[in-house]
Amino acid sequence: MKTLVAVAFALLFSLQAYAGKIDGTWKASFGGPDGGQGMEMTFKFTTDGDKITGAIVTPQGDMPISNGKITADGFSFEIDFNGTTMKNVGTFKDDDTITLKAEGMPAPDGQENPGLVLKRQK
Repeated sequence: MKTLVAVAFALLFSLQAYAGKIDGTWKASFGGPDGGQGMEMTFKFTTDGDKITGAIVTPQGDMPISNGKITADGFSFEIDFNGTTMKNVGTFKDDDTITLKAEGMPAPDGQENPGLVLKRQK
């Protein structure tokens, strides 16, 4: 029983550590297909306990984040993209860098989707 309580406390503290890390504004940019013009995206995250809210801001408009949550390994959230729900999973590389992957989103030419690298804006 003591082991179970210790594991529960360790998980709770790790979730709280991630919660404080994600709050704020993050930016990512990526190139267009075949070397075309790329795009910059701004991610605005706010946490409340193990919940994440916010939006992805693009030149085409804002996409609100839904079902956001802190996990033992990082965080996840969903966005509605043209009527399709896309789940995104983020992991922390360091205090100022996040790797974010959209599940089920293939890269061009059938390669593995490398995801986006988000940088904290100060």
